[in-house]
Amino acid sequence: MCDILTYRKKLVKVLFGVPSSRLDLLPFYARLVASLSPVMPDLTTELSAMLIKQFRDYVQRSGQERVEEKIKCVMFISELVKFGVIPRAEALSCLRQLVYDFRGHSVDMVCAMIETAGYYLYRNSDSHPKMKIILDVVQKKKERIKDVRQTMLIDNAFFACIPPTDSAAARRAQAEPPLMIFIRHLVVDIDEHNVNTNIKCIRRLAWDDETVSGWCLKYLTSPWLLPYANLLHLASAVAGLQGLTHYDWISTYVIDACQEMIRYSSTITVICFIKIYCRISLELPGVFNQKAIATACYLGELYNYSVCDTPVIYKVCFVTYC
Repeated sequence: MCDILTYRKKLVKVLFGVPSSRLDLLPFYARLVASLSPVMPDLTTELSAMLIKQFRDYVQRSGQERVEEKIKCVMFISELVKFGVIPRAEALSCLRQLVYDFRGHSVDMVCAMIETAGYYLYRNSDSHPKMKIILDVVQKKKERIKDVRQTMLIDNAFFACIPPTDSAAARRAQAEPPLMIFIRHLVVDIDEHNVNTNIKCIRRLAWDDETVSGWCLKYLTSPWLLPYANLLHLASAVAGLQGLTHYDWISTYVIDACQEMIRYSSTITVICFIKIYCRISLELPGVFNQKAIATACYLGELYNYSVCDTPVIYKVCFVTYC
């Protein structure tokens, strides 16, 4: 159906017309567009062009109306940038246009864009220098702003892009034992070059120690910590441990944990939609959705390595769809 030009245009219209009150849908719409991009490149091109055109219209328009629509536009662009649909250079260009006239609704748009894609642009090597300049300019122009609300927005966006050095993550990293950091390195940094070496190191851990085994199982059942391309290597490591006499129970534990994560995420999502339907204010569990997607991909890789059987996949599909 999507191959028909009429339905493609209708899909673009639906994606472009997402209500400004449903900003929680933008990450999922961006993921859908990125997934369809290889088979429907004209859809991504048309949607990106419409968003950029709308953004330029908002920048040129000096009126102070429809700030929610402006925030939705820049957030949608930012989400598509993170998925590689819109180039990073285009996002930096949008930020420069907003920072040039840094007043009124432009402040809200800059803060929304930095909060959504600022960390991504700041951490990429090709966009880091320009993003750093933009952040410096924003910090300098913040001194001219008298509105307390906008000042707080700028501070929140800045810290979302560049977390403070004394953040909770930094304090937690300092408190973590060296062995725990080493185990996380073995699992999270696994790739095609070191998979065999990491399996040998994992085997040599003190599995009779509950603390050490708990750390290792924690990271073996956390596929969302790894890049998607390395999930198959983590599944290969679990398959390698399955073939050993004293480590065959690890694969069973990993499969059970993956199923439980997917089931829990599905349950939380259903509860949230019920509460939204009943008009109870509640934020959607985006973190659980992302973890469930990574876990489902991980479970598929485990199946490819014959770690789990077909009934397990059918059971997960039943829980997901029903």
